[in-house]
Amino acid sequence: MVNSRFKKTGIKFPVVKTHRLLEKSVKGAIPVGEIAALYLASILEYLTAEVLYLAGKEIKSPNVERITESPSKRRKISEQITEEHLQHAIEGDYELETLFNSLDVSWNNKTAKE
Repeated sequence: MVNSRFKKTGIKFPVVKTHRLLEKSVKGAIPVGEIAALYLASILEYLTAEVLYLAGKEIKSPNVERITESPSKRRKISEQITEEHLQHAIEGDYELETLFNSLDVSWNNKTAKE
């Protein structure tokens, strides 16, 4: 499989690496086609873009403050996306929250299901 074959699709995620990871995950039990890898890379790219877009909107919210580890210390949101921004972005979107609740995602060493 050649990388250049997938350049015209416009996908930024690495299709070849996705294909390798898919093949490794099924351990040769079933053949994995190139189109399946392209499709999965497209889905992952879309989900990543959606979460980052929503997290970016979280940063740009005016006068939003978050409580740090100590409730007495408050800080303004920085111009850098943090784990907290990602968590708020996912929790603020019904479809993403539904998807991520079905996964075992951890935030600060606590699983989302706890």
